[in-house]
Amino acid sequence: PSLATGLKSVQFGVATSTVDEFSGILGIGYGQGQTTRYKNFIDELSAQNATKVKAFTVALGSKHIQEGVIVFGGVDASKFSGTLARLPIIPAADSPDQVPRYWIQMQSLQLTPPSGKSYLYPNSSFPVFLDSGATMTLLPASLAAAIASDFGSTSPKTGDFYEVSCDLTTVNGTLDFAFDGTTVKVPYDELIRVVPGTPPACFLGISPSDDFTLLGDSFMRSAYTTFDLENNVVWMTQAANCGSTPAALGNMNVMSTLQGLCGTNKAVATDNTNSGFPSDSAATVPGTSN
Repeated sequence: PSLATGLKSVQFGVATSTVDEFSGILGIGYGQGQTTRYKNFIDELSAQNATKVKAFTVALGSKHIQEGVIVFGGVDASKFSGTLARLPIIPAADSPDQVPRYWIQMQSLQLTPPSGKSYLYPNSSFPVFLDSGATMTLLPASLAAAIASDFGSTSPKTGDFYEVSCDLTTVNGTLDFAFDGTTVKVPYDELIRVVPGTPPACFLGISPSDDFTLLGDSFMRSAYTTFDLENNVVWMTQAANCGSTPAALGNMNVMSTLQGLCGTNKAVATDNTNSGFPSDSAATVPGTSN
């Protein structure tokens, strides 16, 4: 929708007091008939014809930039290259917690250290749900401990946070999340949280959890993701950044052939402009309407 788009009579919750919340939360999960008895924001966009499809795109961008991109009812092909992988959302009844969330199947998890000799973690195929509202990525305790060990941390030092050397933020290595048809490579720098101080402290963006598994911002900053609520599908690939060309979708049929405008996908900081496409170009994305 355009910047002038307005919605009427939107129902939302009002909090009269909060604890450790510095801002409001805009929920963009499943809405009416799934998790609420009323239309949520995504439902209203479609119901009031602000968007032609019930879908949205998230490209958070690198931790080094101040803002990311969300496109309601559309895509931004300047945030990825190649094509998108189609990942079915696991129905709530078949999901680990039987709650309607963006559960998808992860096939494997692999570490590619600076040496270039990759290591595939055992028992790393399981359902995960995508959560842009979570800073950390939560993985089974044994897997989180194995990854932390490879980053030089043996046990959580503070709560569930693994402290690691800040020198790792300058190392060329990736943690590779494999799905059916695509692999998202998260650079070491994006995976490590830096807490300012003298000296600064650094923590791995992964915490142990045997209750459920989720991929939070420490993963999603390296992924380009379109959530298709009409067909219960997530479209995903490695994130890139070669400008800004948001475009509305007339239908979801174009997604299987949609081509990104950036150069070859690789794990890079997504705040840098890919020289394969000018950052100020206003390209037209085939199959979309502006």
